[in-house]
Amino acid sequence: MEPGDGVAERSRELSGHRGGADVAFECSGAASALPPLFDAVRREGTVVTVGHPGRPVAIDVAAQINKRGITLRGIFGRRLWETWEQTLLLLNSGRLDLDWLITHRLRLDQVDEAIDLLTGDACKVLLVPGLG
Repeated sequence: MEPGDGVAERSRELSGHRGGADVAFECSGAASALPPLFDAVRREGTVVTVGHPGRPVAIDVAAQINKRGITLRGIFGRRLWETWEQTLLLLNSGRLDLDWLITHRLRLDQVDEAIDLLTGDACKVLLVPGLG
């Protein structure tokens, strides 16, 4: 399964008449995740890149940004502490649930398996000390 398989379709299904998500975040740094993410946002939506791809990523500016009025934003960390504080407030309030991102929990001695999972179907893999 490639990053983005079914993302645009699911986004349109969930957003109904709006035609896609208002805002989409790319946090993995996987270069192949960006094109489907552009397709998943509505016209005049926003794509925010947080992850740092290991290679340059081709973006069709005309099709993916200009013709749909998409805003592309990046981050650079100047508001790092404020961002973390806001995220913690959201998590502690229960309004933001990120548990669905964690696809695997493994023991520390399973680090090789964790790395293999990250090159395949895993989203986020946690190495948990003391996991039985």
